[in-house]
Amino acid sequence: MKERIPFGILSVLAVADTLFGTLVLPGGNTDALVAGFVLQMLGAVLIGFSDRLPAAAGTVPFIVGTLLLALGPEWRELYSQGALLWMPVSTAIVSANLVRFASRPAQFVTGAAGLTCWVISASVSMTIDGAPVIITVLAASAPILAGACVSLVLPLRRAQHDQLHRARQERELADEKIRRAEREKLAEELHDTVTHHVTLLVMQANVIAATAPDTDLRGIAATMGDTGRSALEELREFVGVLRQTPATSDGSGEQRDTPSKQVEIPTEAIRELVEKSRHVAPSIELATDAHSTTVTEVVARTLVRLTQEGLTNLHKHAPGTRAFVTLVVGHDSVRFEMRNEVATGSSLATTGSGNGLSALARRVELLGGRFHADCDETGEFVLSAQFPQQPVSREGASQ
Repeated sequence: MKERIPFGILSVLAVADTLFGTLVLPGGNTDALVAGFVLQMLGAVLIGFSDRLPAAAGTVPFIVGTLLLALGPEWRELYSQGALLWMPVSTAIVSANLVRFASRPAQFVTGAAGLTCWVISASVSMTIDGAPVIITVLAASAPILAGACVSLVLPLRRAQHDQLHRARQERELADEKIRRAEREKLAEELHDTVTHHVTLLVMQANVIAATAPDTDLRGIAATMGDTGRSALEELREFVGVLRQTPATSDGSGEQRDTPSKQVEIPTEAIRELVEKSRHVAPSIELATDAHSTTVTEVVARTLVRLTQEGLTNLHKHAPGTRAFVTLVVGHDSVRFEMRNEVATGSSLATTGSGNGLSALARRVELLGGRFHADCDETGEFVLSAQFPQQPVSREGASQ
């Protein structure tokens, strides 16, 4: 395949040179022009293999060029006027392949000797016709030098590109080490500070649940304790995610899409979260419509996170209002929606940063879905998400 490119180029030039000579030299020797065309085609075939035989191919321009100039004044006239394009292109190709493919000094010397003979032959021939020596030498040697330069520059460019690519990879690895260290530090801070405070809250809730005379108060304290223990468990899981080193199949640092395993629809987990929130928002209704019994693990985790975030926002911004949670699992898609009345004056309304909703939006987008969190035309706040039932798990979606 590689040899077809030089052969094709030189064949087209051979045809063009012959046709041009026939048109501009109507009184020229037709036999000499046809013989020159045949010579150029034979040379094109031999030069096509110059990557395999660089030394032998180095002599082809000398032999073909010398014979062309000896065939008659037509070819010398074309060469002196710069119209014989086959010669400079062929010498450039041979020179480039000689520099690139000559593996032994003898090959290089033989090929260079052939090209040098062509320069001398062309210079002598053109000098006899009255052309200045310096012009004939430059005309014959310039393509040879150009081909050699191109053959030297291209590997240098490739080496520079490879070096930049390696430097970029090293930089990315260094950045990944820094991010990993930051994640581990964040994991330690979360574990040491948040765990401590939540543990104290759980212990105090347990004491109240065991000693309070009021039955309702004991129930609320028990719910607080259960919620705190769930928070601690999720915090441990989150800390484990932060401490994980991403695993890849090829060591390139690039995340690979992997199919998630199938799990049951987390209806019970969602129902349990709703029940735990009834002491803050008693009027919560849950409706489910499942046409499938399983979803991928990442979808199940996302549905639980949507429920948690929706209930957290309800507790902060609209405690005591009516809320409706709808979960529809179809054969092709999953839809989650939570809507509630908007309330004002909550003491926790200003404590949120919006990071939870932003993280959820990114998680749903990674699953190939749509996310919405805003008031609709009825004035109710709507948190909704819809995504494929079998999404491709991508980086970050499963965390």
